[in-house]
Amino acid sequence: MNRLLPFLLALGLLQARVSAEDNPAAFFRIDCTKAPECETFARRARALCEEWYPRINELLFGKGARLPHDEVLLTFEPMDAPAITRRNTIRISAQHVLAQSPPDDGLVIAELTRVVQSYRGEGEPWLSEGIADYVRHRYFEPGKWDRRLTTAHPHYKQGHQTAAAFLFWIEERKFPDIVKFMNTACRSATYKREMWQEKCGAPLDDLWAEFMAGQGRK
Repeated sequence: MNRLLPFLLALGLLQARVSAEDNPAAFFRIDCTKAPECETFARRARALCEEWYPRINELLFGKGARLPHDEVLLTFEPMDAPAITRRNTIRISAQHVLAQSPPDDGLVIAELTRVVQSYRGEGEPWLSEGIADYVRHRYFEPGKWDRRLTTAHPHYKQGHQTAAAFLFWIEERKFPDIVKFMNTACRSATYKREMWQEKCGAPLDDLWAEFMAGQGRK
């Protein structure tokens, strides 16, 4: 296959992939057949993924950690949800893309984090969503979000920004490595709710009550 790469590249049948030694990013494919109007953003999203895939992997699992997938597909199509990620496939809503100005690059980073997570255990859906938004706001868009809760997601169990805000608070007040620890536990299928008590000194719902006692809303 390696001997065929230059020939395939010349024919336009294969996109360039940098060697693992130079850049451990996977091969990213884009599919806009159902939403050709998203092609410009799709190319932008692919460039973001190529840059941030190895970075997010290192942030969550440490330097030298193996990437979970060698190939990732970004597909753009009409759908109600802004994005859905399953294993190594990120599906992004064409309506969402076209409605955003400037482009919603942060959404791509959050969904890419879900690819990096690739949990073997079930964990808890709110936690994986919260970690994805945590990575977006902590590393990709620092300072753009004031962390106050919104009425759209009033409880941590609803995930997304509320869960991310909760994780920020725990990181700062209880256990600095909470995100990396819980993320690793979910990947290895060892996650248990009792871990919150062990690492943070209180059950999860008690932590939430303490967090909520000091929160403002908008």
